[in-house]
Amino acid sequence: MGNNIDDRWLSRQELADRLGLPVKTLAQWASKGTGPRYARMGRHVRYRVSDIVEWEAAQMEERCEALVLGVTRRRRPEAAPAPWPDPETGAPRGGTQ
Repeated sequence: MGNNIDDRWLSRQELADRLGLPVKTLAQWASKGTGPRYARMGRHVRYRVSDIVEWEAAQMEERCEALVLGVTRRRRPEAAPAPWPDPETGAPRGGTQ
């Protein structure tokens, strides 16, 4: 390996610290085939810094494209407002109590 920082390999814990994520998230991404590329070295998983930087740039590009196109995360539907009570019975209109 040369002195290039991009040739350095990070452990799953080091990458989790870098991204501010739980290690378990990286393991789930790996099992789903998402997240940065990784290599197995025996029983250890390692991430090359150059692959991490490339993946981070792709994530930022996708996010920027989504913002430009007006695509946002789906919001949970808001609960319907409670119906006004019937002034005579006090029960909600359209329902029974």
